[in-house]
Amino acid sequence: MDRYGMITVKMCRYSVPVRFIDRKVTVTLTCDDLTVYDGRREIARHRRLTGRGAEHLVLDHYLEALLTKPGALERSEALHEARADGAFTAVHEAFWARGQEGPR
Repeated sequence: MDRYGMITVKMCRYSVPVRFIDRKVTVTLTCDDLTVYDGRREIARHRRLTGRGAEHLVLDHYLEALLTKPGALERSEALHEARADGAFTAVHEAFWARGQEGPR
């Protein structure tokens, strides 16, 4: 994994939870899916991408980092992708609103 919480497989990039940055992970690849493991534990699953240079980001993979930098959410590529896919839920909206309030 790179320092941005991404792995590259067959020239495509996929997000992985940021707590695994700089860890060696194992990937299984099928014709439809890519699954990422830390040891025997599954830590991420993506639909397989086929376009060269394509990326798939999952907003939830970045929430831990955004707890310490809530202002970064507005500019994050993961947020824009989640909104475009309809994956930005009411829970995410509440998390973002809480981050905008600042520390308590």
